[in-house]
Amino acid sequence: TTVTAAPDPSKAGQPVTYTVLVKSTTGLMPDGTVTLTDNGNPVGTPNDGNLTPNPGAGGATATFTIDSATAGPHTLTAHYDGNTNLNAS
Repeated sequence: TTVTAAPDPSKAGQPVTYTVLVKSTTGLMPDGTVTLTDNGNPVGTPNDGNLTPNPGAGGATATFTIDSATAGPHTLTAHYDGNTNLNAS
């Protein structure tokens, strides 16, 4: 599971879009949801975490957008909730 930001780097006050990519080592396409936190605080809305298949990227993606970035360091953590065939990560 990886997280990318656009723009990167960002400036305080500007919108930032985070894309979470979930890949499976089994060849199955991940589905379900992911949650994203920034310094332990939830990012976006619950619907932002719905995964969309993205075969070109080798997995599934979810996109989270914030309207106004804050200054300072950020620790982003993505958590895949898993499904009946794939474990949470």
